[in-house]
Parts: sequence; structure tokens; C-alpha cells
Amino acid sequence: MAVEPVVVASGNNLTLKADTMRRGVHIRLRPDTEAPEARDDFKHPNLLGWVRENRRELVRAV
Repeated sequence: MAVEPVVVASGNNLTLKADTMRRGVHIRLRPDTEAPEARDDFKHPNLLGWVRENRRELVRAV
């Protein structure tokens, strides 16, 4: 299985230049809660395990 590199950046008022715009995917996460790290109501109880198993399909879907 080939491993694809994934680069994640976060910040306020980020600006991407033309050459990086076509290589990136802009997303905005809005958790609708003050403590999103405390959530336990995920569709998949073992979310990290499910993401590891389905990483290829998730990256392809992006």
C-alpha cells in the first residue's frame, strides 16, 4: 500500500497563493460546541480506528 503525504495547516486569515490553491482543499470545521474534544456521540464509536481503516477512501473522497 502506497502512503500518500498529507499536510495539515490551521490558522486565522490564512492566504494561499495560486500554485498552492490547486493542490489544497479548504475546509471549515464548525463543531457547534464549546468543547469538541469532549464529544462521544460519533457515528463510529472507535472513530480513530475507522479512519485508519478507511483512510484511502476518505482521502480519495476529498
